[in-house]
Order: sequence, then structure tokens, then C-alpha cells
Amino acid sequence: MAWRKDAYLNGDGTRIVCHAHGAQFDIGSGVCVLGPCLGQALEPVKIEVAGSGTVFLMPDNKETPQ
Repeated sequence: MAWRKDAYLNGDGTRIVCHAHGAQFDIGSGVCVLGPCLGQALEPVKIEVAGSGTVFLMPDNKETPQ
């Protein structure tokens, strides 16, 4: 989804930007505020960040990674 290499936010860092169609999403709510998906929203996912900085995608049952 990066619109540039490792760039997921707009220039001032206030919105998530989609590479595919340039839509912009509110960071807090995931609601599309600009672009062809206006009014729709991103689907939230559960993550956990380990002490090492590694990011884990968590299953819906909220298990902790080993």
C-alpha cells in the first residue's frame, strides 16, 4: 500500500495514503476522507510490538506470539 518506498502517510503525516488510487484515510478511525472510497473505512487489525521492535499480526483470538 505504500505510495512511495516505505511511505504510507501524506506529506504532513496526518493521513494514510493508498498507492493504488491515492485515497487518504484518517489515522485514528481508518475512514476514507479523500478519494474514490470516500466514507468507507480500512479494516483494523490487531498487532503487538515486541521489545525488539518486531511487529506481530495477532489472530482474532488475541493469542500472544511465542
